[in-house]
Amino acid sequence: MDAIEALRKRRSICRYTGDPIPKTDLETIVDAGRLAASGSNLQPWDFVVVTAPAMIAELTLAEPWIAR
Repeated sequence: MDAIEALRKRRSICRYTGDPIPKTDLETIVDAGRLAASGSNLQPWDFVVVTAPAMIAELTLAEPWIAR
């Protein structure tokens, strides 16, 4: 599947199982973001992966959009 086909076939899922995402999958996702192009290759981003339920609950209080 090429990138255009992936964009055309993508679907939003609003129901989550609550199952943990395997660490290898999280690493792959973050790596894909890290490899994204940026102007002048500045890579102006930081990634924080939160998996602890208690921390997710705290973040939800600070930023309600997280709980969607």
